[in-house]
Amino acid sequence: MAATNRDRVSGAMDALKVGLAPFASREFINHHRGRSAQVLQQILGESVQDAKGHFSEMDAAALLRVMWDSWNEIYRDTLGHAERSLVSELRDIRNRWAHQEAFSGDDAYRALDSTHRLLLAVSSPEAGQIEGMKMELLRVRFDEQARTQRRRTANAVVESQGAAG
Repeated sequence: MAATNRDRVSGAMDALKVGLAPFASREFINHHRGRSAQVLQQILGESVQDAKGHFSEMDAAALLRVMWDSWNEIYRDTLGHAERSLVSELRDIRNRWAHQEAFSGDDAYRALDSTHRLLLAVSSPEAGQIEGMKMELLRVRFDEQARTQRRRTANAVVESQGAAG
């Protein structure tokens, strides 16, 4: 069965979770040293015993929230303005996905591309997986456009033959 745009966005959220956690955790823990669990607890509003273990269990929403809320203090030293914009955009995409909103082909490609760019920025190996998903989506879009063009050409030929006869 062919993947839907929602499936593609789900895959992006899964890859984002796996690919972003090591970077977010490392930077956060290095910055806060022995206070990382306490600070993480304040940001997330939930009990945190071990920050490193907690990061590995976070979903994409929590990771993006921690990065957003700690940007000026931690992540801006490593990432730039473009990556901050990607974090913001991916928070919106994740919320749309979580609330079962529909994704057009363009929306899905944008989600994949933004995920890919952020994962590249943090040197995540999951960026390659997302690149493959982007290429597959482009291939599907190209095939659909080619089919549409063939139908239009065939219809034009039939119409011109009908007008000539």
